[in-house]
Order: sequence, then C-alpha cells, then structure tokens
Amino acid sequence: MAIEITYTDTTSNAILRKTILDDDEIKAFEFVAYDVKDWIDNCFQNRARQAIDEVVGEALGDNSDVVLSDLDKTNLASKIGIVVKAKQIPILLKKEIVRKATFESVKEKTDKQTS
Repeated sequence: MAIEITYTDTTSNAILRKTILDDDEIKAFEFVAYDVKDWIDNCFQNRARQAIDEVVGEALGDNSDVVLSDLDKTNLASKIGIVVKAKQIPILLKKEIVRKATFESVKEKTDKQTS
C-alpha cells in the first residue's frame, strides 16, 4: 500500500505538491512507526505548534525579528495576563499574536542573503 500526501491550498483548492511514499518506504517506515499516517500528522502539527511558540515568544520579547505593535501588545496583555512562557498562553491567543505579528519567513531571509 503506497500513500500519497497532497498539499492543497484550502483557499483556492490548488494542489501545491504531491508526495508519494511507495510500498518499500511504507514497509520501512512501519519498522519505526506504529501508524505512518498518524506519525506524519503528528510531525506536522507538532512542528507548527513549536513554530507558533517561537513566534509568540519573540513577539512578546524585545526581539526585532518579530514585531508586534505597541497597541497590539497592550490589547493582548489584558487577555493574556502574566505568563512566564509562551507555552502557557491559550492557543487561540497565540494564533492571534501570529496573525498580528510582522516577521520574515525563512524563505524570505534566505532569498535576501542569496541575492
């Protein structure tokens, strides 16, 4: 049984990429993972969670790479309260911070360095 992973833009329904794991790759993967599909899903979701925490931590700190306006910081402060780490903030507030923050993606940074 091969598995095809399709990346789809949920706004336009355009297929961005397809990746296929063939029978041999699945067989080998099953040596290290109980359920290949669950492992893949968990990997994506866990890395996204870590990235959200990184952006939030930088946005609420004094890092110049991730900028959150003073007004947004003030408005969010009353919702967040006092926290020690980004992990303590509820996920919906963390996603709001990511939406409002301004920062360059790794691709943008890399493209700048190579041009």
